[in-house]
Amino acid sequence: MQNKPERAGAHPDLHLEYADEVSEDALKTIIAFANTDGGRLLIGMRKDGARVPVADPPGALRELKRLIREEVEPDLSSFVKLEMPDDGAAPILAEVEPAPHRPYALVREGAAPRGVWIRRYGRTAEAKPSIIDAMKRDEGPLWDARAFLNPSPHFSMLNRLGLEKGILGAETLRDSKSFLTRDGAWSRTAEVFSDENGFFLRCVRFGDDALQPLEDERFPGGLLTELFAALAWLEERGAGRFGLNILQESLVNALLHRDYALEDAEILVKLYSERLEIVSPGGLPQGMTPEDAAGGLSRVRNPGILEALRSVGLARGLGGGVGRMKEALLKRGGRFELRALPGCVILVLEAGKSSAAASLPERRFPLSADHAALDARQSARLSKVETLAIEFLRAHPGAPRREVQEAVGLSQAGAVNLLRRLIERGLAAADGNGPSTRYRSLS
Repeated sequence: MQNKPERAGAHPDLHLEYADEVSEDALKTIIAFANTDGGRLLIGMRKDGARVPVADPPGALRELKRLIREEVEPDLSSFVKLEMPDDGAAPILAEVEPAPHRPYALVREGAAPRGVWIRRYGRTAEAKPSIIDAMKRDEGPLWDARAFLNPSPHFSMLNRLGLEKGILGAETLRDSKSFLTRDGAWSRTAEVFSDENGFFLRCVRFGDDALQPLEDERFPGGLLTELFAALAWLEERGAGRFGLNILQESLVNALLHRDYALEDAEILVKLYSERLEIVSPGGLPQGMTPEDAAGGLSRVRNPGILEALRSVGLARGLGGGVGRMKEALLKRGGRFELRALPGCVILVLEAGKSSAAASLPERRFPLSADHAALDARQSARLSKVETLAIEFLRAHPGAPRREVQEAVGLSQAGAVNLLRRLIERGLAAADGNGPSTRYRSLS
């Protein structure tokens, strides 16, 4: 399925405006963006792309900063990012986030009803008293229902995953209602599933030293790409002892319930010899306790993301996920714990002793004397399953992916990711294409 440069019916100009100069009208537009879904203001450019000379651009930038800081209430400065070209020329870009403490107003015109501005149908308009009252009662649209400022996101990874993994509906997920705002623009739910997703999932593995990681890998890409890459990474390192269904549900839980408003934070997965910890940014929703979550109570923070995950069969609905994980781990002789801190939620999974004993596959192939061990320095940089794969390829040059997969005990997705990583690191090579591809060791 080809990516369309722009969705039919979308209106990217709803979140883009132009101004000839720094003025009160420009400031009103910035306020309007903050009171609505955010947006970008280009000062020194017109809608047709024509440049408008701005007298003393550095001085104009300083004046705009002053206006935002001194003439808008409450303080809006931390939600507006100002940029100017390196050559000091126009246009000046003001990128405005949907701010949380609405309504924002011009100080000298009073808080209500005058001085409060919003965006309506792609224009800046003065807010009616009823709209101002609604803003005071409501913090605004939930994060995932707000507008994504990129008018042309790409979904190539999403489409490819739909084909490779047979995820029903993945290739058509981009057409779901949760990917659009009420104005028909792309939503931030669409951002999270797009190639441009800036929210990362990071996996770290520890050995005997719980403070010094042996491996540290960050997975970029859309939400589904992150999910399956992290699952394969964990499976390769023996985390299957916790149960693959439990692993998947715990990662989906973190991706669904994290606080995406904390844009500098990332989900952190920490793999220890005896436990797995998944740290999700943002505490529990207001009024919820860990006991509530364990009992099946759920307050969805990102309903658009939930709807998208449900449409591809990766979320069952509200509530029950924590209870299911806890019950499944107990049946395996393990332990489950949910720790709720002010800034994050931590899921702790501990495998039972019987599960831990089978954490890594036994070697299923003979090794020649020449290839009995890897170089010690290189081996220290490899995980156990990577070492097994290299040893197998040394003993069986030209092996197909399926044989490598069976030798090291991984799923198809895990073996594909393992071989790709070995090739990228110069430890293995692939000959041929498609089903006829054969692999060999280069170490």
